[in-house]
Amino acid sequence: MSDPSIPGLGPGYRLTVEDAPAEADVEVIPHALEAYNEVRWPQHPPWRPLALFLREEALIAAGLAGETYCGWLFVKYLWVSDGLRGRGIGRGLMGARKPAPWSAAVTRHSWTHSAFISCESG
Repeated sequence: MSDPSIPGLGPGYRLTVEDAPAEADVEVIPHALEAYNEVRWPQHPPWRPLALFLREEALIAAGLAGETYCGWLFVKYLWVSDGLRGRGIGRGLMGARKPAPWSAAVTRHSWTHSAFISCESG
């Protein structure tokens, strides 16, 4: 699905929404972002994977997975098993303070079902 133009830009620009984007096209975005950030903040910290798990013995009963970057946590997945849903486990994972020092302030972007959590400084 495509929109032929974006108001205020020349006719060569168009917005496309792609259900199955080419991996090479998607990779343009993080590489361009890294290049932009490196110019403005040389040798800034890299993206790092992070996960929190609630385990019952050897089984994972709930979890959160994402990446940290420059004091922020990008949450890609948040899952709670059926038997634990409705008990605040997801909220607990999002608000976990230990071992990770995340603040309780969460900005949600409903169009991506993602969340960013600011890392406390100091």
